[in-house]
Amino acid sequence: MIRLLSMSLLTCLSLGCSQLAADATKAIQGKATALKEADLPNCSKVLTCCAHPDTASLTQVACGKITVPVDAVIAKYTASKKDIQANVQLTAAQKTTALADLKVATQDTMEPGCRCLLEDTVGKVSAAGVPTPLDCQTVTTTGALPQGKTCADVTSLVTGP
Repeated sequence: MIRLLSMSLLTCLSLGCSQLAADATKAIQGKATALKEADLPNCSKVLTCCAHPDTASLTQVACGKITVPVDAVIAKYTASKKDIQANVQLTAAQKTTALADLKVATQDTMEPGCRCLLEDTVGKVSAAGVPTPLDCQTVTTTGALPQGKTCADVTSLVTGP
């Protein structure tokens, strides 16, 4: 289905059918799925993108290798948040600080890897002219590569050695 829509979209663009092309793109993009973890939007989008019906067949091989480790990153993060919130030895201010530190540390280490994984799977599909569903679009406000690092450096933090 996505190939048919993509071919129709490309044909229409070449013929000047801009409104039909916009409607086709909107139909493919639809409404984004809720994030599994709002603090880790790119990690969450890896999971929703891999499960998206319009991209599942296109990214099946890549997704099969990354969804389990990405899900583990989110699970570890949410468990750590719950541990901090449940710690009766911490004051409210200490909990707030600990949660903020956890968020920053995880966004600085894991989100770049998830963003690269997302770009390396569905990003390649969209680069080929296939409209990208909202579930597969990277969140650019988080997950920037640390200076001097490559995607290979940061994805290994998510997927392991």
